[in-house]
Amino acid sequence: MCYSKVQVGIKKLEECAPLLPEQQQELRNRIRSKVQEPGSEQKSEPEGSNNESSGAQKPEESFGEWVLRLFREMLNRQKKIWKDVLASIFASFVKVAKTIWSVIESFFSSVAKCFSSLCQA
Repeated sequence: MCYSKVQVGIKKLEECAPLLPEQQQELRNRIRSKVQEPGSEQKSEPEGSNNESSGAQKPEESFGEWVLRLFREMLNRQKKIWKDVLASIFASFVKVAKTIWSVIESFFSSVAKCFSSLCQA
């Protein structure tokens, strides 16, 4: 989106909905941080990065593309949550398995000592 179009949009917004001076400045600062002037390098954000406006519909995307993007973001968040949950469950399972194995080894070691002492007597 062109920087001048954004400036015109800000003016229209200010005329339609008067804001307090602090709110006007905050709005300008937010927009300036999101939209860069022509000729400057654009910041590239990694896919799936969580920023404030990730849910907002971008001007160049259709409604369907926007919904699809939101759906994919939701799926990626769910994937991460489930991956973390399964990793936690797996770690707990491994810990329990090691504990059970330790008890089994201890039991057989005790049984072997008993048979060993019986055979020597």
